[in-house]
Amino acid sequence: RHELALNFLHNHPEIHNPVSALADYLEISTSTVKRIFYQAGDSHIRERCLNIRMNEARKRLRSGESVKAVALSLGYRHPNDFSRAYSDYFRTSAKQEKR
Repeated sequence: RHELALNFLHNHPEIHNPVSALADYLEISTSTVKRIFYQAGDSHIRERCLNIRMNEARKRLRSGESVKAVALSLGYRHPNDFSRAYSDYFRTSAKQEKR
């Protein structure tokens, strides 16, 4: 189940509420989702989801997508929210990452 959950997160990096989304997808309770990740050594699902999302963002920016396009495709309502999250995560701006 942990691998199914990770595949789901990699295929849907735009999800900002991963616990309930995974519970729906796997048809299990949210506490079971948390237990699956805890038992696999991923005690913080939201951090794992953020890691997946930010690495996907970095990949897209480096491939030439605009900051706005990346932000919207990853479920951010405003590019500024994405830029702030990106800067907090990588300690560099999304614009600087875009090459």
